[in-house]
Amino acid sequence: MSAYPSHNPVSPSPSSVRNAAQGVSRGPSFRVAVGIDEVVAAWQLVYTAYRRKDLISPNRHRLHTSKLAASRHSGVILGRVNQVIVSTLTAMADSDEGLPLDSVYAQEMVDLRRRVEERGRSLVQVGLFADRRKELSRSTESLFQLMQYAYYYAYWRRADIVIGVHPRHSDFYRQTIGFESNGPTRAYPTVNHNPVCLMHLDIEEQLKRSPMPVGLDYFSRNHVTADTFEGRFSFESRDVAGSPLGTYLVELDDNASCGPG
Repeated sequence: MSAYPSHNPVSPSPSSVRNAAQGVSRGPSFRVAVGIDEVVAAWQLVYTAYRRKDLISPNRHRLHTSKLAASRHSGVILGRVNQVIVSTLTAMADSDEGLPLDSVYAQEMVDLRRRVEERGRSLVQVGLFADRRKELSRSTESLFQLMQYAYYYAYWRRADIVIGVHPRHSDFYRQTIGFESNGPTRAYPTVNHNPVCLMHLDIEEQLKRSPMPVGLDYFSRNHVTADTFEGRFSFESRDVAGSPLGTYLVELDDNASCGPG
């Protein structure tokens, strides 16, 4: 699984960043997924977006996620226009099972956990972003709105945020939200060995900046309450079994058990 965005936020127009940060968009409404059908639709959208960018190989389920994302520690965030899911992002709280980025940045993640735990904090990985719309300005606005929810998913857990992005996207996240690079560029097998950059958002430290990055300033002024996440889909086995997601996850296990070639 990757935090790769499905669009290319290298040079978003000033108006798209300003509109997103000021919340002036008349686009999607946002909330957290509460049912298996919503989760499946979200990760089908990720599959379509990643296939469009040739980041993953096809599969018969037309789904893309990971075992670590499909857990009670996760929240799947949705952007809707009417009843259609047009954008999505997944926030995954750290647990004993670890986070997807451990597979590429093992030592860096160990070091990062030690640093945040010394401050009484933990980690949340944010990834699986997708937007079905091809217009960069709309996609950028949706990313800000989705990240607002992911930010508060971490905030209420006293957690910092980590992401894994293509190196050419790193300036966007650094300048607009305040992420900092936390490791060398490496190949990410999950996205067809494309390059990935580990980035870390120290929420407490970045909130002290004056002025704050435009995205972080928007998040801090537009709260998402803690109870927003209480009814999120919890990935209970009885709810997942028999669904397209359940079948997909079983096949992930089968493929992993077979090992390489």
